Amino acid sequence: MNEYKIGFPSDKESLKNKNLLTYTAMLVQTNWLQGDLDERRYLYHNKLNKEEMAKTMGVSKRTINRNINALMKTGLIEAVNSENGVVYKFNYKKDNKYFVEIEEPILKELVHTSTNVIATYVLFKYHLKDGVKKMSQEYIAEEIGLSKSSTKLIRQITHILAKLGLIIMHKRYEIKSYEKNGKILEIPTEVIYYELTSFEDWQMLDEVIERTKE
Repeated sequence: MNEYKIGFPSDKESLKNKNLLTYTAMLVQTNWLQGDLDERRYLYHNKLNKEEMAKTMGVSKRTINRNINALMKTGLIEAVNSENGVVYKFNYKKDNKYFVEIEEPILKELVHTSTNVIATYVLFKYHLKDGVKKMSQEYIAEEIGLSKSSTKLIRQITHILAKLGLIIMHKRYEIKSYEKNGKILEIPTEVIYYELTSFEDWQMLDEVIERTKE
């Protein structure tokens, strides 16, 4: 049985948005907006379960309301009046290319993590669609809106994704050349190649995945 895939923004501005956890927690409650040529999802305001969101995210409903307002200001969410009340529409395409599609069960798993974990997974979904790829921790940090020096935090984030079974990390040593006092030094340096776990493989994990918060 094929699982539904839900569109998620992957442009740089969206990856740096500090309310992606709220966006995801809302997104998993949505339905398809039939007849919408952009294939957007929708959610009626009176159907939004803020109590469940607050419990899962460990924040107050006031914080959730503030985050939703911030998301609307960025255009990721649009609030529209309809015959049945206010409805939220979710915009995920930028220039019709900067987005990824994520299976609904994976999104529901990501709701139990954090904004930084979600942003990193979306970054991997965008860059690793053609297979295994080397990415520096400094690069990952900058792409999700952190400083280049946040390598310790990136290690924590990637280990959470690996523990959830969503990615595989391949550690390798490559020779890098340095010049010192007129001499060329070759030093083995550890690098990490990242690989996405396919949805089919993720479903067949033998061990129970423990949800881990950052």
